Amino acid sequence: MNSESYEISFVELFQFIRRGFLIALLSALTLAAIAFLIARNTTPIYQARATILAAQTNPNEFIQFGVSPATAPAVDVSAYKAAATSFPVMMEALQNMGKTPTDLTIRELRSQTVVNTEENRISSLIHLSVRNEDPVLAQKQANALANELVKWDEDRGLKKLNTIITTLESQIETIRQDISALQASLNPDLDPLTQESINTEISGQTALLAERRQQYNQSRTLVNSVIGQLSMLEPAVQPVKPVSPKPFLNASLAAIIGGFLGYGFLLLRMALNTRLRNTDDLAQITGLPILAEFPQLSGGSRRLPPEATSYLRTNLLFTVTDANPKVIVVTSGRASEGKSSVAMNLAESFARNDYHTLLIDADLRKPVVASEYGLKDIHLSLEECLENPQNNSKSIARVMIDTKHGLDVIPTFRANPAATELLSRGFRNALEHWRKQYDVIIVDSAPVLPVADTLTIAPLCTGTLLIAGMQATDNRSVRATADLLRRMGVRLLGVAATQMVRETRRGGRYGYGYGYGYGYGGGYGEQNSSEAPKQEKSSSNRFLKAKR
Repeated sequence: MNSESYEISFVELFQFIRRGFLIALLSALTLAAIAFLIARNTTPIYQARATILAAQTNPNEFIQFGVSPATAPAVDVSAYKAAATSFPVMMEALQNMGKTPTDLTIRELRSQTVVNTEENRISSLIHLSVRNEDPVLAQKQANALANELVKWDEDRGLKKLNTIITTLESQIETIRQDISALQASLNPDLDPLTQESINTEISGQTALLAERRQQYNQSRTLVNSVIGQLSMLEPAVQPVKPVSPKPFLNASLAAIIGGFLGYGFLLLRMALNTRLRNTDDLAQITGLPILAEFPQLSGGSRRLPPEATSYLRTNLLFTVTDANPKVIVVTSGRASEGKSSVAMNLAESFARNDYHTLLIDADLRKPVVASEYGLKDIHLSLEECLENPQNNSKSIARVMIDTKHGLDVIPTFRANPAATELLSRGFRNALEHWRKQYDVIIVDSAPVLPVADTLTIAPLCTGTLLIAGMQATDNRSVRATADLLRRMGVRLLGVAATQMVRETRRGGRYGYGYGYGYGYGGGYGEQNSSEAPKQEKSSSNRFLKAKR
């Protein structure tokens, strides 16, 4: 069985939402108020946006007018996006606004500028947005950047044309030099054929020079008609409303976040809370069946409901039907989980059903059975039995639970510091002696985790009943206890849940508590057994009878 899995039901989800509603509401209101106050006291920021159209120019559109304009080479829109925030464009934009371009002013303008693009198949849009505390300055900066980006695109076409002009000028000068050299080579001494050849070459160079001059003049004419791929579509206008802060929007978002944080805090607290929520958790963690559930007791009483005790007795009989006699150890992971109450009430339940029953108080650390039944040391104690199982110097105490039924009790009157050693030496022989006399033997043993007493005697018995107090324990203790007993080869019969109460209306929380406990040292908060609250005994249902 996977002890870590857990399926939440709709009812539990509703209870979780209801339980965390107040926390989430307070968290949402607090964060919303803080966000609103911060936004109200923050300097407003205005945003101005200029839109540029990026479309390829078709030169054939100008042929009908006898003009063939120069165009800038086509580039991707992403190149324009990078160029808008480049150092040259921003430097020129600052100069056009009358500001001195420095590294600081350029970085500041770049941090205030956002470039977005809308790319289409034929044309694209470039949105240049600038944010500033001054709406007028935001407008100027956006338009300056947009105009400079358009100019930068035109300069790309002009740069191409200037390259052509420079090349033509170089070619014209070279042709002139060639013509001059050819003319200098003519003299009367040359034969007619050579003179004719030189004249022909001079004529060709002269024609080529005229062609290059014409091209040069045309190129110079195109300087003023360079066409770029960009054009201003919508200049920036002065913004009227600030884009930030937005107090109500910020407060709304903060409230939503606060609500999630409130429930997140509740989830974290639930994750860190290792207490058992219900018996389903208990069954999943231990991998054992829940044999009974007992309510919270109050007023120092150890009397458990007879119906629940009978239910536990029936389940145990079904579980250990093959054993005779039935020796059942009742233990828990830690102190104050109600194991002694379950052991005493279970023994009484067997006795009422005509089982010859023996109740043994094997909790040598903090015994409570003798105090609970009002037994005196005139009766045979467990220590005496462990030292000598055949001891007949004293009688075994018999407790009458009603006028017809009683059970035998072997109590422990005082704490023993060497409990583990004493149990390991004599419990096996004593148990073999008792097996011959009783149908059922209930052993109230010490908690498993603080001391090793139960690990010494549990493997010798038919099975072990694990008690889990829903308030006194947590899932780690229960899991550790069950795992430890399994590693020792102990047969675990099941779990009995104690300290169960109904869910309260307020907050859906559980409240538990028996009001008694142990004193094992190490800070369990248990009280001394001699001070344990004694259940009031009526003469009609409880009196002592010696048995030899």
